[in-house]
Amino acid sequence: MTTAKAERGVPSPAAVPDQRNATGVRSLPPRRAIAGLAGFQISSRIVFTAAPEKPHDLSAIYLFPDRVRIRLSLEQGSLVDRVLFYRIGEQGFSIDERSATSRELESLELAELRLQTELRRALFLWPDGFSWQGEGSERSVELAGIGKLALQLGSDGKPSSIRSSGLDGRPGETLQAIEWKNAGARTFPSRFELHEAGELISTEEILKVETALNYVDAFFFPPDRRAQEPPSRPSPRAASIEALDVPLAWELRVELDAKSRTTIQAARAAAAAARSDWERRGIASLAEAVLELDREARPIAAILRTQASASPAGEGWIRRAECPAWALQLERVEDADATRIASLLAASSFDPKRSRIELHASPDSAGAQGWKLVLLQH
Repeated sequence: MTTAKAERGVPSPAAVPDQRNATGVRSLPPRRAIAGLAGFQISSRIVFTAAPEKPHDLSAIYLFPDRVRIRLSLEQGSLVDRVLFYRIGEQGFSIDERSATSRELESLELAELRLQTELRRALFLWPDGFSWQGEGSERSVELAGIGKLALQLGSDGKPSSIRSSGLDGRPGETLQAIEWKNAGARTFPSRFELHEAGELISTEEILKVETALNYVDAFFFPPDRRAQEPPSRPSPRAASIEALDVPLAWELRVELDAKSRTTIQAARAAAAAARSDWERRGIASLAEAVLELDREARPIAAILRTQASASPAGEGWIRRAECPAWALQLERVEDADATRIASLLAASSFDPKRSRIELHASPDSAGAQGWKLVLLQH
């Protein structure tokens, strides 16, 4: 898969969607379930043969058809290196390590990304999603404008290997030693190896597969290419709405009591106290404790976050996946009001039941205190 090439040092391939969320997307068909599934999201751990001491985390999100988002990351202490790949409609993009700038993929790079993502889709959707042809233990399918997939069935009737080839017939990647595990009414792979040119590139262990997804189309489009303005702005003083993705993290939600909810200042003091309490227990959260607000801009909870890690941060903490978000810069904390929150909700098209409004302190480049309203889907 593309992620293997990123690890080995190969240059990374750097119906119409909701126009409030993404611009410039060409030929994106309306969403359509496959075998009753809107899509799937997998979390996995990848060990590369070239660097077994550096296991990587992979998040791959598919919505059908033609919406794919892949994030490969490596945690090294407090630093997280990551690469991102997006496929939406006929287009593909990449964002390289330590960069926020995307690059549109063309010709060979785009063809490779499409083939690699279809290979993974074939594995996780088996036996659905493709018109497989063949007899005995061999099956294959031609992918128009992309290439070909061929698989070998094991004694249990499930693929033991799947190989890809491009339009020119050149061999691509092969998934081998596939192990399977029942998950409800379906069966998903639990482990497999990635080979290329006869070489073992990586071993992947699937940690979690989810099929109850609710992502807006903009999540499959790089943040720096999304529309940056809401349909209308609440005030000339309000800054532009910014599209961003909140990174993977361990998170603790601390409900505020009646006394702590009276003002933003009281809520921030309660959040700081909660942060200090966890620090005494050995859990160092990120520097800024975030406040959760209701639709009327009243503080209701403190949100503590730590760097994502392989082990739980402590009792009550949950590992929140990376998620899309919209942010609105404010000049004063008093500007965090119901009108601006409504503008974020109107610009996002998020499901209100799965959305959360947060207030962040946001110092500018000169160190002056600023504020930011963040609406995220979780």
